Amino acid sequence: MDNIWFNLFVGASSGAECEDRWAELDMIDRRYPHQVGKNIKKGINEGRIRFADKHLSMFPQDLLYGYYTKDKPNNKLDIVVVEATAITEDGWIVPGASVGATPELLQMADKIIIEVNTRIPSFEGLHDINMGTLPPNRKPYLIMNTEDRIGTVSQIVICKKKKEQF
Repeated sequence: MDNIWFNLFVGASSGAECEDRWAELDMIDRRYPHQVGKNIKKGINEGRIRFADKHLSMFPQDLLYGYYTKDKPNNKLDIVVVEATAITEDGWIVPGASVGATPELLQMADKIIIEVNTRIPSFEGLHDINMGTLPPNRKPYLIMNTEDRIGTVSQIVICKKKKEQF
């Protein structure tokens, strides 16, 4: 049976036990921008897993630049899995605590899987979401005081879809 290889682009760890198992089974082709686990380290050092160690703050921008998708004809990630704490009555997705590059991941996704985590309360209204843009259209973050926000409460949620689509 052929190996199933996939690219794992996660801003942090998806869990050392999962990633290490995937690496042990030789399932990971590329892992950016972070890695954990002895089997992943071994795979990287042996050249079986392609890896580039980058600062996590560069990951969202690199997604929009197409750094991770340059070999794809549609310049999109095949499947993106993101965490949400709720889906509102209007169909908005409320991101979880690990929002990180979620806006950029969703912008670059061909297909999206929303994992609704009901074990924690809804984070609606907590995040400041700013959709990434590329130069020369990028604007500065106008944060001058602790109470200033980027985005608005209505933009706190990331992606408006009808709930029936999930």
